[in-house]
Amino acid sequence: HREAYDVCVARAVAAMPTLAEITLPFVRVGGALVAAKGPRASAEQEVSVASRAIAELGGDVDGVRILDVASYTGNAGADGTREQLTCVVVNKISSSNSKYPRRAGMPNKRPIV
Repeated sequence: HREAYDVCVARAVAAMPTLAEITLPFVRVGGALVAAKGPRASAEQEVSVASRAIAELGGDVDGVRILDVASYTGNAGADGTREQLTCVVVNKISSSNSKYPRRAGMPNKRPIV
């Protein structure tokens, strides 16, 4: 499954360096990672911390976007409720080294930073 997927979407999985390592090796060159994150300021800070990891894994940050989406509570927006979701978009521009992702637990214990 390595580098076989066009897009990877993740929500509330891990800090950005860890998330990049467990997702980007499976995204094809030309594909993208879309990671839902917390408030914009904290998402931008996470991207800053993860920039080395993202680059090492073949990614390039396209930006932090705010999306207006139907609420995940109640009737999933049927009542007109909306919320904002912050997403980090990372384009895959080159292949990931075959040593990634590392064995289970390592990306979280020793993130690439």
